[in-house]
Amino acid sequence: MIVRTWRRTVRVATITTLSATAVFGAVPKAPPAPTRSTELHGQVSVREVEISVALPDDISLFRLRSLGGADFIVLRDGKEQPVARAERSRGDDRPWRAVIWLDDLLAAPESLNSWAQALGERAKDLAKLGSVEIVVADPLLHTALAATSDARAIKAALETAGAAARSRAGAGSSKWKPPGAAELQAELVRLVDWVAARRAVGPRALWLAIDGRPMPMAAVGQLYSAIPAVGEDEAVTALRSLGLGLAGTGWTTLALTTPIRKSTGGTESPESSYDRWHREVLPNKPDRLAISLFRWPPLRSRSVFDSRTLDAELDPALAAPRLVAEQSGGYMLPGPWELRPTLDQLAERWRVWIRADEAPDGKLHTLSVMLKKGGELRSTRWLLSPAPESPEGQ
Repeated sequence: MIVRTWRRTVRVATITTLSATAVFGAVPKAPPAPTRSTELHGQVSVREVEISVALPDDISLFRLRSLGGADFIVLRDGKEQPVARAERSRGDDRPWRAVIWLDDLLAAPESLNSWAQALGERAKDLAKLGSVEIVVADPLLHTALAATSDARAIKAALETAGAAARSRAGAGSSKWKPPGAAELQAELVRLVDWVAARRAVGPRALWLAIDGRPMPMAAVGQLYSAIPAVGEDEAVTALRSLGLGLAGTGWTTLALTTPIRKSTGGTESPESSYDRWHREVLPNKPDRLAISLFRWPPLRSRSVFDSRTLDAELDPALAAPRLVAEQSGGYMLPGPWELRPTLDQLAERWRVWIRADEAPDGKLHTLSVMLKKGGELRSTRWLLSPAPESPEGQ
């Protein structure tokens, strides 16, 4: 999301930094950069916020051609916001800023290599959307490629990053395991702080390699709860906060996952999650958890139905990556076969601007976007309000 500020006829930019402390709780780190704004005394601040929105696949061409700002409804904390304008992202403008994040702590080396190679094969498509930056944490955080739209440079950097991950996998003495709660929270704080410090404008996407995390169904229920449960697993709390933090900064998260292979007695189970869902859930009354996990089927107009995608959508071990993506209006990608339809969908997204005249409070607020005479659209579910400005002289 972009926050711009106008004071009557004078346009000034307000730059806001989200501290990970706001979503992860107190952490021992330096204070965030202060909010800066040009002061024009005696005038009222009106902010304009940009939201990236995905339209339904079945929307008619006739309606698509006639769409405008008046066709969108945006709710902030349940209160309707005035829509300033809306427009479709134009491919020729290459509006997207993308960051590919490859982190040894969030995904196994084999997964990082697999996704680096798959994204490298789509380097031209990525470059058509806009600039691409590649960040690697192994565990030292460094930029493997500065933002560029050069497809050859993108592919080469991804191949190099994949080869490095592959070599680390070969040199490893033990199999990769999901990090503990404390280690995971520290890494997610670093991720949110890094992303929040990028004061980019326009639509932006975070391609985040993040493997599944085995968890019981009770933990999945906690993950989808708006309010943390008493005694909640700290890893669940950290993952939920990651979704809030990334959504609040306006980045659309594409969670690049690798499904965990299930086995019975040392052999891979022939029964899919789709089979189990039909056998165990459908004959009984569906509970809220089952409905929430099946809320957004993965079908999209340019993708052929793939049972592997549905398996991933129903897999409790992938509930965390899926929620992280959904909070920001993004997608979970369980395999390279989802890259093309996802890239196509990003290219067709709309940009909706709303005017927010509420006083800045530095807090996260719920957000919902829908079409008139239509259902809720895929967009970020959270809006970060700028921090309130300090009184003059303080």
